[in-house]
Amino acid sequence: MSSLKIFLVGTQMATGGAQKVLLDQAGWFHAQGHKVSAVFFYDKENLHERWQSNAVFPIVNLEAFQKGAGVLANGLALLRGLFRLWKLIRREKPQVVEMFTHDSNMLVLPLAWLAGVPVRIPTHHGMIDGFPRWRERIHAWMVNYLSHGIVAVSDLTMKKALEEGIQKEKISVIPNGIVPV
Repeated sequence: MSSLKIFLVGTQMATGGAQKVLLDQAGWFHAQGHKVSAVFFYDKENLHERWQSNAVFPIVNLEAFQKGAGVLANGLALLRGLFRLWKLIRREKPQVVEMFTHDSNMLVLPLAWLAGVPVRIPTHHGMIDGFPRWRERIHAWMVNYLSHGIVAVSDLTMKKALEEGIQKEKISVIPNGIVPV
């Protein structure tokens, strides 16, 4: 297989399961000879510098949110972050973009589709308490029509994806792996 350019996109740099899976996957793809970038909308826990010093691939902070900033300031920051991501996708031309949260799915899927990214893969990592039904419907529509399929990390998340309205043929269950020691 030839080398691919792959963007793995998460919402926030924070200590969490989706972030660990994203970084582990980035490391694995890099070790297989692919050009990988880990992209996050913002650095919630001031981890960027430490993560980048430990990584052999670029970790990008889009700076699309600032804790304590108002709604207007963060709305503008989000727009700037999306524009940064648009420029990054247009410059680097990744063949694959994989997203790791509902929010990154909803923000990045239309952008990657508009930019002509050949393969767009959202993921479903679990239940989101209080996630409004209207957002589930938008999410399901985007997955059904703008992606090449969604990865559910368990049978339970597959069930939730089906309840959201995601087409069964779009769903692949791939449990989170572990990095051998």
